[in-house]
Amino acid sequence: MKKYTYLITFLLIILSCKKDNPIDIIKENELDEFSKHIFDQKIIDSKEILRLIESKTVTKYIDTTDYNRTLKATIFAINSFKTYFQVFVKPKNVISALAYYKNGKQIYAAEYYDNGTVMCKFNRSKEGIRNGKYECYYENGKIRSTGEYLNDKQIGFQTEYDRDGNITSELDFNEK
Repeated sequence: MKKYTYLITFLLIILSCKKDNPIDIIKENELDEFSKHIFDQKIIDSKEILRLIESKTVTKYIDTTDYNRTLKATIFAINSFKTYFQVFVKPKNVISALAYYKNGKQIYAAEYYDNGTVMCKFNRSKEGIRNGKYECYYENGKIRSTGEYLNDKQIGFQTEYDRDGNITSELDFNEK
């Protein structure tokens, strides 16, 4: 009898470790394309983006993590909870920050002015460490600065621009 109990327990464990649902994989791929589209834009319509995110996800809940922000994030996820949007929304449904995660890792992140123009686009790890190229813009949509981070340290060149798009300074972080 004891032998059968172990066998049944083992089978139940195996059956509970099901593979990803094919529908979830299709939804993840759709969200990948959609997120790329959002983060390629220099200006967004917050209400439309929120509507589309909500229509493409299944679950919505408030993120209780403390991000040292006055706004709480809302998480929009599909069934697997490995792929989701994290959205910081001001009153009147104005997006102030948006991040997209796949397999629990942040792929894209951006902050926005109240008019929907991108303030900065960058990559951060789940722990908040900056990695990869970043771009920051003036509220009029013109580039303000560009650069790159590796493990939360600036590397390479950081280029600053004036409101007309002219280079005002370049810093070489490889020399430091």
